[in-house]
Amino acid sequence: MENLIGKSLGRYHILEQLGEGGMATVFKAYDTNLEREVAVKIIRREAFPPEQSDHLLKRFEREAKALAQLVHPNIVNVIDYGSQDGNPYLVMNFLPGGTLKDKLGKPMPWPEAVKILLPIAEALDYAHSRNIIHRDVKPSNILLTQRGQPLLTDFGIAKILEVGEATQLTATGVGIGTPDYMAPEQWTGTVGPQTDIYSLGVVLYQMVTGRLPFIADTPAAVLIKHARDPLPSPKSIIPDLPDEVEQVLIKALAKEPENRYRDMGAFVEALGKLTREAPTVLAPAAVPAESLQGTLISPPVPAEPAKVEAAPAAQPVARKRNWLVWFAVGMTILVIAGVAIVLINNLRRPAAPIPSTQGPAIKVGVVTDVGGVNDKFPNALAWKGVSDAVSQLGINGVFLESNQPSDYSRNIQQMLSNKEDLIVTVPFLGVNTAAAARANPDQKFAIADYSYPDCNTGAVEGRDCGSSTDLVNVRGLVFQVDQPAFLAGYLAAGMTGTGKVASFGGLQIPTVTLFMKGFEAGVKYYNQQHGASVVALGWDDKAQAGVFVGNFSSTDDGKITAASLVLRGADILMPVAGEAGLGSAAYCQTTGMCLVIGVDTDWFVSYPEYAGLELSSVQKKIDQAVFQTIQDVVNGKFTGGTVTFTLANGGVDLAPFHNFDSQVPQTLKDELTQLRADIISGAVTVDAVLATP
Repeated sequence: MENLIGKSLGRYHILEQLGEGGMATVFKAYDTNLEREVAVKIIRREAFPPEQSDHLLKRFEREAKALAQLVHPNIVNVIDYGSQDGNPYLVMNFLPGGTLKDKLGKPMPWPEAVKILLPIAEALDYAHSRNIIHRDVKPSNILLTQRGQPLLTDFGIAKILEVGEATQLTATGVGIGTPDYMAPEQWTGTVGPQTDIYSLGVVLYQMVTGRLPFIADTPAAVLIKHARDPLPSPKSIIPDLPDEVEQVLIKALAKEPENRYRDMGAFVEALGKLTREAPTVLAPAAVPAESLQGTLISPPVPAEPAKVEAAPAAQPVARKRNWLVWFAVGMTILVIAGVAIVLINNLRRPAAPIPSTQGPAIKVGVVTDVGGVNDKFPNALAWKGVSDAVSQLGINGVFLESNQPSDYSRNIQQMLSNKEDLIVTVPFLGVNTAAAARANPDQKFAIADYSYPDCNTGAVEGRDCGSSTDLVNVRGLVFQVDQPAFLAGYLAAGMTGTGKVASFGGLQIPTVTLFMKGFEAGVKYYNQQHGASVVALGWDDKAQAGVFVGNFSSTDDGKITAASLVLRGADILMPVAGEAGLGSAAYCQTTGMCLVIGVDTDWFVSYPEYAGLELSSVQKKIDQAVFQTIQDVVNGKFTGGTVTFTLANGGVDLAPFHNFDSQVPQTLKDELTQLRADIISGAVTVDAVLATP
């Protein structure tokens, strides 16, 4: 192949060579259209017999189109393909950094190995569901980002390079695939999902033991060993390797495909089970909700949101099977039981007379959903509002964490028994809160980020329907998030480099689409003010349709959704999808192709690991809303009904730009300041902007 450095393949300007193999060469190139670096893999046409050239090009086009449809956070995506001077090429994201091969050479702790390969197995399962087999899974095809995230590359290249319908071995013994990692059936031309399972099993074997399972002088001899020789026992190399890990390896590396895992999904499940069963250090003792645990606090307490954090994750430790471990476990159980008794006694403290104007006597209890008090949102913010009231108003505060939905009513009942002056709940407890409020009309309740529709208009989103005479003892705290989302859309439109921005949701429900509606309006208003044509992907308010993950919990789904929007050109994303939304931040961090605008909390504070790509956030200030409600109880001014928090009263806002403050032009900052004032005054509204042509 001629020297291509400094030349162009269409819009791709070749910068330098990154690697070369017998059948392809990889170059770093510059995409002159999108102004970014990419990796270009050029198939060496001269490596194939002339009579196979036409067949190769046809196969290349067919397979390249299929590969371009693979969008997964752990697959290096094919973003373009073409041919020049008869040499076909693929264009992929450029991800500088090492490969898994660089980490090999000595045994790796098995939990670390499984953690690295589990996302790769998930990527393969995704591809298999689309009838695409990798055929060349090996350490050099697994890239590792600077943060250690694994990505599978060269997906499907082996099939593109096939010159016949069956895998061929050349006269020199170089096969389509890599003999050290090839399944026995692969060199005879048979491939399927079990082929990739075997190859990934070899990689795991090598990571855990520090050596390949079969070694020989020639590639052909290696293939024969894979087909005929028994697998060397992993425990014969690593004696303290858990039996469960060895069994996974033995099954994945079975000689016959039908004796391996039934599919890659089953292999994923087996690897996931290993990670769940890995021995761990006991985390700080926590008493389950079934034991009615409570935490009583008294002034002073931390007042900053960043202080409300989850306990450190448990770390893997070596498995020890001796009586000392069981003794330690037994002692831990006794300690936990003792803590539970103390906490229950604290929670059931005697109720004292409660003067309506004396703060120190006021008692406030928070009942969380299954996310727990350290979930960042909404439980953490509700509890922070109580914590702030403890330090500033002198009240007493307590919380009960729910481990499962069946705990909701029981924990509310415990708060009633404790005679709390105000019981604070969160959205998933809407039905339970309404039932308790009807049964206890003299008890004050507040529910964050939720309100009850009037019975005359019918239930909304499956919520329990309340009325002005029905739930007068419940204050619903709701947030006009379309206002700060309007500012966010305007900001995104002013900062985009591609001319496209996007939002996406978890589920299509009003509390989600209100964000997306405001974001779309902000982009549209920016276009009106600047004569621009920035495109807002992800939501069409007129059609009431958009992009939704389908849940609020799967970060993998969030990554895939983010990838699809970025591939459509978006470079700034606003995910309204809970934990799934964090997947988009992870995708942007890995690829460097996008920024995010957080929602609900200031992500710069709540998720500092993504501070480098968080442009701003649309905040619901639940802590302030809860604090204000407690203040009304202290001052004898509590009323039920719905209280709406807006830009005007400070209950919602656009967070600071933090690390991006110097990058946001002053003119754009001034425009946002004026827009904020216009929204507060009513001069500009979301609905009016969206109603314009």
